[in-house]
Order: sequence, then structure tokens, then C-alpha cells
Amino acid sequence: MLDTDVTNLHATLTSICEHLNMEPPSQLLVSELSQPRNTHDGSPLADQAGDESAYEPLPPESPSRLQAPIDTYLASAQQETASNITSPQAMLQRRKTSERRDLISKGLLGAEDASRLVHNYLYRLDRFLYGLASHYKDVDDIRKASPTLLAAICTVSAFQSLDYRPLFDVCNREFRHLVSSSLFENHGVEHIRALCIGSFWLPDASRILFSDAVRRAADCRLSRNFHLLTSLEATAESNQDQHNDVRDKARLWYLLYICDQHLSVLHNRDPIIRPENDAILEREQFLTTHPRADLPQDVRLMSQVSLLVIMSQIRDVFGCEQNKAVSKTLGIQFSHFSREIDQWFARYSPIFGRLPAHCCDHQTDNLSEPDPYIGTFPHAGLTMHHQFARLYLGHFVLRGLKSDPIPPHFLAVAASARDAAITIFTLILENEAFRDNIIGMPHYFHIMISFAGQFLLEVSTKYKDQLNAIMEEDFRRVSTVVALFARTPVMPRHPIARVTAGLLRKLSEYTSSVGLDSILCESPFNNSEWAAARDAGNNAPAEATSASFDMPLPTDFSTDFSTDFLYTGFGDMMLPDMQYNYII
Repeated sequence: MLDTDVTNLHATLTSICEHLNMEPPSQLLVSELSQPRNTHDGSPLADQAGDESAYEPLPPESPSRLQAPIDTYLASAQQETASNITSPQAMLQRRKTSERRDLISKGLLGAEDASRLVHNYLYRLDRFLYGLASHYKDVDDIRKASPTLLAAICTVSAFQSLDYRPLFDVCNREFRHLVSSSLFENHGVEHIRALCIGSFWLPDASRILFSDAVRRAADCRLSRNFHLLTSLEATAESNQDQHNDVRDKARLWYLLYICDQHLSVLHNRDPIIRPENDAILEREQFLTTHPRADLPQDVRLMSQVSLLVIMSQIRDVFGCEQNKAVSKTLGIQFSHFSREIDQWFARYSPIFGRLPAHCCDHQTDNLSEPDPYIGTFPHAGLTMHHQFARLYLGHFVLRGLKSDPIPPHFLAVAASARDAAITIFTLILENEAFRDNIIGMPHYFHIMISFAGQFLLEVSTKYKDQLNAIMEEDFRRVSTVVALFARTPVMPRHPIARVTAGLLRKLSEYTSSVGLDSILCESPFNNSEWAAARDAGNNAPAEATSASFDMPLPTDFSTDFSTDFLYTGFGDMMLPDMQYNYII
């Protein structure tokens, strides 16, 4: 593989020279292909080369079940495909594809490590995703389902523990290889499930994974399962297996909708999935198509879909492309959406107080008991989503104001958004269930918390007189959460690490600008262990940043944080179209 490494290094050097307008390096004397390549060493690159002949492109067919304009064009191609799939070579290729090895059989991950990672996902992390993989019991079930699903689950699970960092690097590399090499292959629902799982927990690759998932979901008409579900007789024993399968696919489609809406909020863009879809408009039927329709994960799922429908309507009214101040004529819309958000919370909060997060196959009969793995997080998460929605609604009144004061007719809305930001940080500090699960929850939570911190620091400084804000209290509230995050042992690439670094930098900027530097000298930054974080935030010399932390923090806080997801770079109080670095 030395020739490959040299070629990659040469290509990188060439790109750097082009960027700096320098003379490119001399051509390589030895071509990459001039050296024989070992295709049986168990590495992803080796498998990519060895299995290339086994990759089957997507068959040329229309994803529509009804007649489509492209059908006549594809007719001849489909006939050719039908005649070729029975050839010995095609049958051999399909057999190679079906026997493609996974993380364990390639020797990249030990069986015991894989079992621990899968168990952690199935019995803890999957609860945050409403039981998306609850029908699987162990690593053997996952291996039978899909190599990509195994790689996704192991990657996400390893990402949550600093101790598993070496395993994460291996699993993540294999996951990306499987996803990229299967771009033109035809895969089933389990591949979509793997992409969906990755989208919720791997922010650097979330948009890429989701885009592939939603394309495949459209090709296989995944949303049709909602109509199939409503047409099945749920009580008929002969149809029970079919009913469970259709319901599982409908649940997967709803998770894709949630992921789409989350990315739409975070990236300030229009969603991809149409809100007029029947599965969204008639979503209440999802809870009435099963004799056990009160299953906790389905109630939680529908609550999240319902809230995101409201937030999508908010985005449609106020827009996500323009950067001008909101018109006074839209003032009534704020009152309308505020009522809808509060009514949503009033509807589901009492229900969540009675339901744990158990998945259907691991559920006990006593619904009043907390979940053994995530406790009472479902209700804490519901409360946090309520505050996220209030903050999201209210932040629009600050759009386009620049140095102007808040218009008097929007003061109440701005005050409500500030109260939501305060509640978010208070909940983190006071709710044990939420705090205990800060590692494990999808990255949407972390980025919205970061946005709340930026919002609170901004309005408490810029509009403190109009909103009667007490800067010192708000700053201290943010600094306490930053210290809590910084004591959380996570990988440097984990959202918690990047949120901590970004918020600490912003906190340092704001405290310095208003003369409240003492906040970073007080608890929890008053001991020697945190002195480096405090001094780094104030651009101290490098020698002052050598303290040892549970979580590796950047030592140079004067650098550009544009690659840190812009977790606190919300210019003009708008969630930006973030440019991510997709290489994890």
C-alpha cells in the first residue's frame, strides 16, 4: 500500500500548491498502478478493490408504482436487465455480494468488542431513536441483517465513549467505506436504517448520510407503508408478521422525516420531504393501527413529528432565505405559533409523565417505572424540545436588526425566547435524567444548546435594558454549563467537545467586552485545573494552556473555529447554513 500512500501524499501536496499559487511538485516517477496490490489483507481499501466486480448498479427502473413518464424509456433497459440477471456471471456476482464480509469477519473488530458496542446501542442509544432497531436482540441478529447496519451501530456506539476511540476510528472508516462503495448498488431497508442511525449521531456526515437515505427511501416508496398499515387488519393473526414489518418501515420513514426537519432547523434550509405527505397529515392514524398503540416509543415518535410540523410551519411563514427584519404585520403569527407550541406540550407532558422509554420487546408491565438505561429522560427531552421550539420561534424577531433596538411590538416575543434559553440551561443543571444522558443523545440536542447559549449571551449584552436582563446571572449560568460539559470525557470530535470550546470562546469574548472577566475567575473556573481554560479563553500565552483535562480542549482559542460546526457562529442570530468538514 506504500504506492497508494505516496500517491495520496502527492495529490495533497499538489492541492496545497494550487491553493497557494505555487509551482506544483514534479510528477511521480512510479504510477500508482505499477505496483501489485494485496487485496486480501482485510482492510477496507483491499476489500474495495477485491469486491469491485461484485458491485451491482441500481437496476434502471422507475421508483413509482404507478405509470410514470420514464417507464417507456426504461422498458428496453429493464428487458436487458431481466435477461442478464440469470447469467452465470450475474449469479456469481450476487453470491459474492450476499457473502460480503462485515467488521467482524474482516478481522477489523473483535467479536467481544462488537457485542459490547451492539448491546450498548440496542439497550440504551436506540431508546433515543424511539426503538428504531428494537426488533434486534444481539450482534448476531445485526450481522444477519446488514454489514452496513453493523458498522453504523458500532460506529455510533463507540463514538459515545472516550475509551472506545480506537474502535471508533476503525468502525467509522469501515462505515464510510461501505456507504461510499454502495452508492450505485441496490440495497434494502436495513441499509436505509443504517444511514438513518448515522445521520442522527454523526454530525460531520449527517447531511450526506441522510441524502442517500432519503433517495433510497423514495426509490423503494417507503412512505407507502403508512397506507399499507392503515389498510391491514391489525387483529388478524395471519397478518401479524406482515403488520409488524409494515409498521417498522413506517416508523423508519417517520425517523427520516424527523432527521430532515432537524437538519432543516440546524442548517436554516428548506426540508427535502414534503410536509403534505399523507403520513404527516394523517399521522394520528399511526397510533390507532395497532392493538397496543399506546407503546411508549410510538407516542414519543408522534410527539416529535407533531412538534416539527409546527416548527416547519414557522419556517415557512418567516422564511429561511431572507435576512431582513420581520414585518409588524406578522406579529399575530407569533402569538398563534406560541399557543400551538404550548398546547403541544400540554398535550404530551402528562402522557410522558406516565411512560418510560422502553422499546416494545424490552418493556415491563409497570409503565410507571423509569427506564433502566435512560431513566426519566423522555419527559426531560420533551421539556427540552418545548424550549427549543420557543427559542426557535422567538429568535426570528432579532433577525436583521443589526444595531437597531428590538421593536416594541416584538419585545414580549424576544423576552419569551430569552426565557426559553434560560430554561434550557437551567434544565441541564437541575434535571438529573437529562444531565446523565448528555452523552448518548443525538447531536441535535447539543447544537441547539449551543445556539441557546449564543442567543442568551447576545441578548443579555445587546438588549439588556429592553429585556431587563441581568448579564452577570446569565453569563454565570452559561459558564456553569460549559464547565459541566468540559468535565465530560468525550472524544475531541464529539459535539460536546466542540460545543464546550465554542461556548467558552464566546463567553470569554462577552465577559471581556463588558468588564465581567471575574466570572471566568470564579467557580467553576477558580481552581488550577480550569485556569488554563480561563486563560486560553482570554488568549493567554501558549505556556499557560498546559493543564490536563478530562476532555481534550483546544489549546489555541485564538484560532478560527469555522471547522467546529459554527456551533457558536450564529451571525445575526440566525442558524446558519453550516459548512461542515465531513472527514471525521
